[in-house]
Amino acid sequence: MLAGRRTYEVSRRTAPEETGYEGGPLFVLTHRPPDVPERDVTFLGGDLAEAVATARAAAGGRSLAILGADLASQCLRQGLVDEVLVYVLPVLLGDGVRFSTADLGKVELEPFSNRQSGAVTLLQLRVRR
Repeated sequence: MLAGRRTYEVSRRTAPEETGYEGGPLFVLTHRPPDVPERDVTFLGGDLAEAVATARAAAGGRSLAILGADLASQCLRQGLVDEVLVYVLPVLLGDGVRFSTADLGKVELEPFSNRQSGAVTLLQLRVRR
């Protein structure tokens, strides 16, 4: 998993009893790495494409999840995304970071799966190239 710093910090505050992501290596892309390293988290700085390549290599052929609206939008702009997962929840938010910004341009998506679990719907879409 590759997460943006803000998303990582929010998730830590939301579930402080969690010690980390259990699905594989966790990388956080940030301009401000912590002074003290955190267990089970690798903080990356610098180039976005290099960070994605590092996290993909660590995934060992499994899917790499990108978390954080700003980070995901940057990855889409650079053509680093193969699929988009959209979770639809029965909640309207009044603010937050937009996933799609005006400078993103048109990104064509092809739906290939949708599932419902209780009140949550998961849409899976491929990025058309």
